Amino acid sequence: TIILILITCLASSFITERAARKLAIAEKDKDDTKTEKRPERILVPITNPDNVSRLIELSLLIKNQRSNEALFPLSIVEDNSNADIYIQNSKKMLEGIVDQVTAVDKKVEILRKVDLNIIDGIVRTVKAYAISDIVMGYQTTPNSSNWVFGSKDDQLIAKTDQLLVISKILQPFNTFKNVIVVLTPNAELEKNFKRTCLKINRILKQVGDTIFIYGEDKTIAQFQLNINDKTG
Repeated sequence: TIILILITCLASSFITERAARKLAIAEKDKDDTKTEKRPERILVPITNPDNVSRLIELSLLIKNQRSNEALFPLSIVEDNSNADIYIQNSKKMLEGIVDQVTAVDKKVEILRKVDLNIIDGIVRTVKAYAISDIVMGYQTTPNSSNWVFGSKDDQLIAKTDQLLVISKILQPFNTFKNVIVVLTPNAELEKNFKRTCLKINRILKQVGDTIFIYGEDKTIAQFQLNINDKTG
């Protein structure tokens, strides 16, 4: 009787885990279908004027050329005694963004916001403008207290389910010779994987001479399947 109970317990654990995995994949596929139908609206929060131009360039690289949606640069300022100064200083920067985007015949809608909390302000903007993707700069060195990317970026990851692109661009895109893509294990099970593949593919078509893709065979196969899907 004891052996029978042990076998039953072990079997039920494996069956439950397998069923849960199938359910998670099914739910993920449903979510992907919903996000694929969502209009591509890219938000670019601007907190550091030094990397504005390259963030905008990256946003234009990953943007679907068939999309008629505007690019949404967001100048967001923390509500404090220096808010008025920051707003005035950002005017010239925002004018430069408009020139950069319109130069390639794309639409741009500048957003300005003052908020008590930068991250909460971004989250509210995402909801108000039905944003699908967020492009941000990598701002800090991670440590034990701010997880992976830095406290602000990690907070945003926790508070939104949009596709989030975090970048640290040190040189112009047209100077890159090699592009390396690293696909983490089981990345194909993550939400927004197809959208991510399509955006990576747009970069690969425009940047670098040689491309290296690393990952597990099943993940690379799914990546290739997604970038060859003509409906994306």
